[in-house]
Amino acid sequence: SKLSPDSAHARQFSHYASLLLHNLGGFNLEVGGRFNYHNIYGNNQTISFNPSYLINGRHKFFINISSAYKVPTLYQLYSEYGNKDLLPESSINYEGGYQGALWQDRVNVRVVGFQRETRDLIIFYTDPTTFRSFYRNADKQKAYGGELEVGWQIIKGLQLNVNYTYVTGKITQQDTSFYNLYRRPKHALNAELGYQVTPALYVSAQYKYISKRWEGAFGGAPYTLGDYYTLGAYGEYRLGQTLKVFGDFR
Repeated sequence: SKLSPDSAHARQFSHYASLLLHNLGGFNLEVGGRFNYHNIYGNNQTISFNPSYLINGRHKFFINISSAYKVPTLYQLYSEYGNKDLLPESSINYEGGYQGALWQDRVNVRVVGFQRETRDLIIFYTDPTTFRSFYRNADKQKAYGGELEVGWQIIKGLQLNVNYTYVTGKITQQDTSFYNLYRRPKHALNAELGYQVTPALYVSAQYKYISKRWEGAFGGAPYTLGDYYTLGAYGEYRLGQTLKVFGDFR
């Protein structure tokens, strides 16, 4: 049905500010805040708090604490699956880690862990009795995981880069919790070994691994998508400053 002008248009105004303190004996701090006004959902505030500490210019420890806020889209409100009673999503996010150079700067390491809790998460829901589908709010969503990145200069011209990610989470609806990160692997690994043979010739090999994932099924339990890996090889040769010939195999 046709919407009234008040329903078909949404207006939001934001005001934000941040304060940055840089290199106070190795200590750094960023503090920020945002104030939002929405003509339908009213006022809300978000914050960001990011301290870090640098030791000898080579080792950095950091923390990030922030909040977020997201209003429903017009489609989620007014489409054939819309729900005018939807509440905005809000979340609190925590992240911490270390980044540094080791072994005479031949190894660079970055380790990060995170946790996110979202309240009133907007989901697409199908009623098992009537089979009617619509958007609704879940109680809350929790997700957490970590990342590891390593760069190693084995010898001059030979570089190994590896990154690994782990992520998991669960959603809570009406006192029931279950894993819901469909199509997202819990484990993902990427590795690349590259060698600068000459100033003009570069070659590399890649490996990528994706763990099993789960896929949601209409009216039934989710099923498993198997894990897999891919291999790749790349080479390039530069002819002067203006021309490059390359091959990429995957």
